[in-house]
Amino acid sequence: MAHDMVSEPEALSGETAHPGRKSASAQVASLACALGMAALVAGCVTATPYREAAKAGRDGYSDTKIEANRFRVTFEGNSSTPRDTVENYLLYRAAELTLQNGDDYFILSTRDTESQSRLVGNSFGSGFGRFGGFGGFGGFGSSRFFRYSFHNPRFFGFHDPFFFDSFSVNEITKYQAQAEFQTGKGPKPADDPAAFDARDVERNLSTNIVRTAHK
Repeated sequence: MAHDMVSEPEALSGETAHPGRKSASAQVASLACALGMAALVAGCVTATPYREAAKAGRDGYSDTKIEANRFRVTFEGNSSTPRDTVENYLLYRAAELTLQNGDDYFILSTRDTESQSRLVGNSFGSGFGRFGGFGGFGGFGSSRFFRYSFHNPRFFGFHDPFFFDSFSVNEITKYQAQAEFQTGKGPKPADDPAAFDARDVERNLSTNIVRTAHK
């Protein structure tokens, strides 16, 4: 009588093969691979330079002239751009628009900074060669660290060499700052904390403006 043959790894691990279905270890390994690739991409990204956004929803600044002396401006950075940089670029663009409009100061009527977060993996265990170095996410403005551990399965002395020990996940955050402001001529109102001298802003922030990405 013919008997079904079961491979040794399957028999030892206790996992039953199902066509089209991944084992638990394979599913977790796939997840780790995806997280690791995201980390590799994120690790190669430089901070968003000061530039006009190519189109809506892209990194950089965008602005709209609402009235003769009223504007709306937005600056969005990538996940390598700190919050204070995003906010400084917003103010710098507001100063530029003020001077281009022939005015001297601007008064912010609304100002807000929003954040968007996502998770990326940054290390694997033994089955993937312990890829350290996926960290280096400093300067994201916000970063939370998670670590998940998965013990290598050993059934009756069998060891799965491709099942990793652990991997880690970072939560990285990107920021978007936006504001509406009104421009005016002459000295800025001294008693209004929302008023900015456009030339002072441009002069003081200019040393921190990076117009092209570092190679």
